[in-house]
Amino acid sequence: MTALEIKCLIALGKTFDYNFQNTAKQAYFCKTSCFLMIKLRLVILESGAHMNVNERIKDQLENNPVVLYMKGTPDFPQCGFSGQTVQVLNACGAKFMHVNIFEDPELREALKVYSNWPTYPQLYVGGELVGGCDIVTDLYQKGELKTMLSAVGGVEV
Repeated sequence: MTALEIKCLIALGKTFDYNFQNTAKQAYFCKTSCFLMIKLRLVILESGAHMNVNERIKDQLENNPVVLYMKGTPDFPQCGFSGQTVQVLNACGAKFMHVNIFEDPELREALKVYSNWPTYPQLYVGGELVGGCDIVTDLYQKGELKTMLSAVGGVEV
């Protein structure tokens, strides 16, 4: 195993058991590399925390064609409206990013102001707010939702 392979394993958060056979220099290198890679991972993780909540929202919307801010997750929705919205998106074959608002109280409150929409779920397509469960369901029933999703590459092929 090379030093580069060890660095990659550490960067990926993998654990490993490698026996250095030769010198204390190699062991020191391994210890130093581990420390540096762990420190680098912390810097990377902390840098994301320095974004304010509005920057995080903008980043999510700019980097994902379809975003659903919901209560819970698609596999375990914690509200009937969120669950129904997920079912509608799945019926369209949508590829979407979800954000569980219960995991980030700061985002939960800021998104209400950002969107000027007080309730959840909130569906964004192409960075624009579509609406909540009722609007999404209505668009689906009219056959318009899949067209909107397709226009931004948000439908599985």
